[in-house]
Amino acid sequence: IITRDVPGSEFKYAKILTLPFFGTGLVEIPPEGFKRAKNSRKMQMVFFVYEGKVLVEIGAQGLLEGGEGSANEFAITKGGVWVVPR
Repeated sequence: IITRDVPGSEFKYAKILTLPFFGTGLVEIPPEGFKRAKNSRKMQMVFFVYEGKVLVEIGAQGLLEGGEGSANEFAITKGGVWVVPR
C-alpha cells in the first residue's frame, strides 16, 4: 500500500475502501507528528496502531483559552484498537 502526502499536513494517507457509513485507509504519522481533527459526521471510525505509540485527543478542538472546556486523551500502543461510533 502506497501512502501519499496530505497537503498542509505532517501525515500520509492511503484510502482503501469507502462505504456510506464506513471507510478504511492507512495513516502514517511520523514521530512527534500530528494529524488534525476531522468531524466523523455519519461515519464510524476504527483505528488500529500497527507500530509505535499514539496520543489521542478527543474533543480538544474549540477549548477555551485558559483550558476551559472538555477534552479526553489517552495513549494507545502497538496492537491497540479504538472505535469512534457513528
